[in-house]
Amino acid sequence: MLKKRVENVTPTRYSLESTQLSNESKKSLRKINDVRGEDASIFPELTFIMIEPEDASLDPQLFTLIRNSAHKNISSLFDEKANRRYKRDTVTLVKGLLGSYPAAFWLIKESELPALVDQVLKVKTNGDYERLLDKYGVRRTNPSFWPFSDALIKQYKHNYPIESGILDYNRIQNR
Repeated sequence: MLKKRVENVTPTRYSLESTQLSNESKKSLRKINDVRGEDASIFPELTFIMIEPEDASLDPQLFTLIRNSAHKNISSLFDEKANRRYKRDTVTLVKGLLGSYPAAFWLIKESELPALVDQVLKVKTNGDYERLLDKYGVRRTNPSFWPFSDALIKQYKHNYPIESGILDYNRIQNR
């Protein structure tokens, strides 16, 4: 009832429904949010995703995959591993870019979404995740890393001219 009551004033900026991709693609993307537990802990904290739509007249669509790390206690800066609750980790996929410290980049064609989602849902080990990156990732050792980065930042500035800024690639993983 609350959701219905506030729907007219609820922002939709980060909603997957507000993307210009097809309804079938949106349905596929929503399934990524089903990743939970220790499987979710394999993913980095922030993954920036660029999807190239089937309709060439549309701009690339940007998304952020966020790993939500569960903790027993966050009152201490030390010994984080003792406070982590890996079985309670989740992921959240949102439209747009959130954060300034991406740890991974994915580049996907809209037609590849069902295969990507299927592979994401099957990630159980670091090896599975590395195979996912082999197919969809843009690692910093990839010769097209900087052209990809330029395209991502250009689209980010186009979509959010006020909020966009310089991204810090200090945390990019190359696994």
